[in-house]
Amino acid sequence: APPLLRARLVRLRNRRAGHPSSATRPPGGWLVERDGVVDLAARPPDHLALHLGLDAAVAVAGARPGPGLLDWLGSLDDTSIRWDDDATRALFDVLTSGNVRSWRFLETTGLLERALPELAEAVRRRRADPVVVEPSHVLRFSLVEAIRELTATDEAAAEAHSRLEHPEWLLLAALILDTAGDDASPVDLARRLVKRLDLGAAAEQEIALLVGDSALLRAAATRVDGLAQDTVLQLATHIDRPERVRALYLLSLALGELEPWERRRLDELVERVLGVLDEPELTGLDARNVVERRKAEAARLVGGASWTADRIEHAPRGYVLTQHAPDIARHAALLEPLPPRGRARVGTMAESPHEWRVEVASRDVPGLLATVSGVLAGHGLDVLEAVVATWPDGGALESFRVRATTAPDRGALEDAVVAALGRPLASPPDPGADVRFDDDGSPWYTRCEVRSRDRRGLLHSITAGIASAGASVHSARVLTDNRRAVDRFELTDRRGNKLDDATKDAIRQAITGGVNGAGGRLASGRWLSGRRQRRDATRSRAGTGEETRPS
Repeated sequence: APPLLRARLVRLRNRRAGHPSSATRPPGGWLVERDGVVDLAARPPDHLALHLGLDAAVAVAGARPGPGLLDWLGSLDDTSIRWDDDATRALFDVLTSGNVRSWRFLETTGLLERALPELAEAVRRRRADPVVVEPSHVLRFSLVEAIRELTATDEAAAEAHSRLEHPEWLLLAALILDTAGDDASPVDLARRLVKRLDLGAAAEQEIALLVGDSALLRAAATRVDGLAQDTVLQLATHIDRPERVRALYLLSLALGELEPWERRRLDELVERVLGVLDEPELTGLDARNVVERRKAEAARLVGGASWTADRIEHAPRGYVLTQHAPDIARHAALLEPLPPRGRARVGTMAESPHEWRVEVASRDVPGLLATVSGVLAGHGLDVLEAVVATWPDGGALESFRVRATTAPDRGALEDAVVAALGRPLASPPDPGADVRFDDDGSPWYTRCEVRSRDRRGLLHSITAGIASAGASVHSARVLTDNRRAVDRFELTDRRGNKLDDATKDAIRQAITGGVNGAGGRLASGRWLSGRRQRRDATRSRAGTGEETRPS
């Protein structure tokens, strides 16, 4: 029995066996396995105790320890137990290949108590816990085992694990989470243990982050806005490195079984965060500095207007990266207070003798860009540039650079936008339009490019087709070259996901065939399916604005 064996080892240690150590390593190594028994080939130097004890722990996962091995380990004093690089590598081998028998061996020989007292304390707590009835569970570390099982049985987990630069740090983080008691800080424990193992400052930072944020991705994925752009950007900025994302993903899976929908959202969230981290212009240090500086400058420009300053603080990150501080301040002021549903607020300003800026603030509704761009076309305004941004509270800002022979009438535009809100959308067919989609260019959006002959109202025709298919526009770029327009959009479906093939086909048909305004019917007389006609006035999107210029 382990208690009796430990008592024997203590007695051996007290009287020291006195056997001389061999100075020469045997040809086959210090450890040898014969007939299912792991024993010493010769008595090693005492300073190898921890390294060889951990190697033996891996070996006894499928064998029995021999008397020579037990007597030697039992005869050593505490000064023989010290960590070095070889011992640390051997510990990681135990985490990778050991089992309950391995940990029982380490506990019985006293190595666990002397080398990893934090872990030994956790084992004592478990043994004293009346809830833990099964003795084998005392030395079972569930998170470590779950990660090992996942990497062997789950394709996505195996892929993430294969790309880790330091998979051993992940296992150590899992061990720490298994070890920390309810009243202990896993981050503090992580720092103590990493210092004991002398892994260095980089390992300490990474492992502390993993144990501190172990449930971060799992919790974010189940939030209603977990896949929204701002949420993903905040996560990517905080986590900062793909290595951490993949390690946290594996911890998220190991923490417990997920419902199928939860797993799908977690996988999608990880894909989006990794995609963002591939775009340093969004999450890198320079981007963070630009965002904070522009928000601070815009807040100073609005002075003591607290509600306006709050809107600036919550402005979509992608939009802030494309706008200057005066523009952000002006847009936030236009949105405050947020117009009631069915109302809009319009601002205009001159940019050059024949170019003006027209900006519309309202509550976000499906087809808003199509509605407003249709009003602009009806007033003889050619859209040269479009910036779109929406806020979590439903506020929507659309800014257009337009060309016209006379200045836009702000009051007339505002009345026309209000009158058009809620009306069925209509647009003429554009049979020559070339509509293409790309799902790989953005973590959040399906990118859509439409090439067509340039004409007044083209932006309205395209966006009416997009809206009639139930898709949302998050950014728009309008370019014209030799009377040929190349308009680019970032789109999602009404749930904030990338578009499926049916929605893409519906958009293509609506643009080329037109929409007649009768509840989503194509101008050719065909009807979009009921699913494609649906609108969701409560959808929440955090859009990006992209400045464009005609060529």
